[in-house]
Amino acid sequence: MRISTLTCLPGPAPLLFLLAHLFSGLLLLPGPESVGGAGSSPSSASSQSCPTLCTCSNQASRVICTRQSLDQVPQSISVNTRYLNLQENSIQVIKSDTFKHLRHLEILQLSKNQIRQIEVGAFNGLPNLNTLELFDNRLTLVPSHAFEYLSKLRELWLRNNPIETLPGYAFQRVPSLRRLDLGELKKLDFISDAAFVGLVNLRYLNLGMCGLKDIPKLTALVRLEELELSGNRLEIIRPGSFQGLVALRKLWLMHSQVSVIERNAFDDLKSLEELNLSHNSLHSLPHDLFTPLHPTGKSAPQSQSVGKYIGELDQSHFTCYAPVIVEPPTDLNVTEGMAAELKCRTSTSTTSVNWITPNGTLMTHGSYKVRISVLHDGTLNFTNVTLRDTGQYTCMVTNAAGNTTATAVLNVTAADASVNYTYFTTVTVETMETNGEEEPALVLINETIIRVHPGPTSSGNLIPDGVPTTVSSLSAGWSSLSQKQHVLLLPSRLRNQDIPAWMTS
Repeated sequence: MRISTLTCLPGPAPLLFLLAHLFSGLLLLPGPESVGGAGSSPSSASSQSCPTLCTCSNQASRVICTRQSLDQVPQSISVNTRYLNLQENSIQVIKSDTFKHLRHLEILQLSKNQIRQIEVGAFNGLPNLNTLELFDNRLTLVPSHAFEYLSKLRELWLRNNPIETLPGYAFQRVPSLRRLDLGELKKLDFISDAAFVGLVNLRYLNLGMCGLKDIPKLTALVRLEELELSGNRLEIIRPGSFQGLVALRKLWLMHSQVSVIERNAFDDLKSLEELNLSHNSLHSLPHDLFTPLHPTGKSAPQSQSVGKYIGELDQSHFTCYAPVIVEPPTDLNVTEGMAAELKCRTSTSTTSVNWITPNGTLMTHGSYKVRISVLHDGTLNFTNVTLRDTGQYTCMVTNAAGNTTATAVLNVTAADASVNYTYFTTVTVETMETNGEEEPALVLINETIIRVHPGPTSSGNLIPDGVPTTVSSLSAGWSSLSQKQHVLLLPSRLRNQDIPAWMTS
C-alpha cells in the first residue's frame, strides 16, 4: 500500500498533476501523512479546509453547519469563508475572537441556537460583515459591546429573544445599520428614549409583536422609511408619536388593538405612502386626520386634484386601476435547511399582497408563522425550508379595483445533495493491489465523494457516455454523491494513452 499527500495552489493544475503521477506509477513523497499533515502548508490548509460535520462549496467560501448539535463554533473554518451558516445547533456562548480570522466573512447566521451570552470582542476581525442573524436564541440583553468595529454591518436580526430592555445608545456602535429586526421580543419591558440614537442610516425597523403599549421615541431615525409596529397593544395613537420621521414611507399597525387615533397623530409623516390599520378596534377617526398627508398618485386622483390635501377630497375624485405584478415569482430549487424567497413586486405600494401556500393557507403581511412570513414588499420569506414546503405558491395582489395572481413552484431537495468544488488544494491518494487483481485507486478530494466505475464501456471509452466531463460538473451532476467525501475510483495502473481528454483539458 502506498499513501501520498500532495499540496498545490488552487486551480485546475492539481488535478492534472495528480493524474499524471497516478497513471505513470511515479507517486512520490511516501509516508503516512494525512490531509493537512506534515507535508501541508498551514496557510493552504486553513484557506481550503472544511470543518467536520459541515459542507463547503465555492472553494470553501460558503460553509453550512446546520443541525449538527454543535455546542461551539468549529475552529477549522476556512479564511476564504464569505457565508457561514451555523443555524439550528446548541451553541450557548460566543467567545471573544471566535471569528477573528474570517476577514472576508459577509453573512453570519447564528439563529436558532441556545445563545445566552456573547462576549466582548466576539465579532472582532470581521471588517466586511454586512449581515448578522441572531434571532431565535436566549439573549436577555442586546450585546452592544460585541458590535465594535462592525463598520459595514447593514442588517442585524435579534427577533424572538427574551430581551427585556433596550437601553440608551444600544446600537450606537453600528451607525451603518440599514435594517434592524427586533420583532417578537415578547419579554420587552422598557425602551429608553435614547435606544435608537446613532442609527442615522436606518431604513427599516421591526418592532412588531413586542407587546408595546406605547410607541417608543423614534426621533433619531431621520432616514427611516419603513416601520413595522403590528401585533402590539398600543390602543391609543397620540400626537407626536412619529415626530421626526420625515422620510417614513410605510407604516404598519395591523393587529395592534388600536381603538383611538387622536387628531394630528400623523402630522409629521410628510412622506407617507402606505398606512395599514387593518384588524384593529377603530370605530371612528378625526375628520382631518389625513389632512397633512399628500396623495401619492397611484390608484390616482384626477389631475385637477393633484397638490390638494387628502382631507379636501372625496371618493369621486379618485380613479382606481387593477394592480399589476411587475416582478412575478419564479420557480425555485433549494436544499433543505436553506433560506428562500419568492418575490412578488407590484406596480404600487398601495396594493395588498397575499400568498396561498400548497396546503391552502392564506399568508398576509403582518401574520406570522413558524419559518414563513410575508415581508413588507410582498416577498414570501422562508428562514429555512423543509421538504414539506415543496409545492405551488400563489401570489395574489388586490386593491379596490380588482386582483391579479401569479404562481411559482418551490422545490426542496434533501440536505445530503452533492457539494460543488471547482478547485481543490490538498489531495490524499491511496492505491492497493490484492491477489494480483487490479483494485481501484481511491482519490480523496476535500472530503467529498464522486464515484466513477473503472473499466471501458461498450463504446470503448474509459468513462461511460453521459458522465460529466469536468470536475465541477461531476460534483454537480453525478448521482452517487455523498455529503462527506467525493472518491474518484480509477484503475491503479493505466497507460498515458488511456487518459480521457476531459482529464487533461
